[in-house]
Amino acid sequence: MDRRRSYRYDVAAQVKFNWKDAEGVCHRDEGLVHDISQSGMFVLTNSHPPIGTTVRFQIFLQSAAAARVRVEAQGQIIRLERSDPSHARCGLAVATNVMKVFDRTLYVVENDN
Repeated sequence: MDRRRSYRYDVAAQVKFNWKDAEGVCHRDEGLVHDISQSGMFVLTNSHPPIGTTVRFQIFLQSAAAARVRVEAQGQIIRLERSDPSHARCGLAVATNVMKVFDRTLYVVENDN
């Protein structure tokens, strides 16, 4: 049974993200968005922010039909998955609570769940 609230789109897009740890230290990393929806995303990366951590994302989408689009999102890590036996890569399941889309004309679409 699929409990997802919205359709997921398969993508392969660069993502940069940051979060603060329990001591308030800011961490930055990057990875690859595997899929995205109106309410979440799955990111492959080498970083392992703890479950429950609030993370800010910048995703860069580009296609032959559209100019480069930037998506800014904020959400919480809800699940971690090890994606290979060496445990070097990690999958982050993220529930987003804010998502904004910017194209070259600076048109903004907001999703505040």
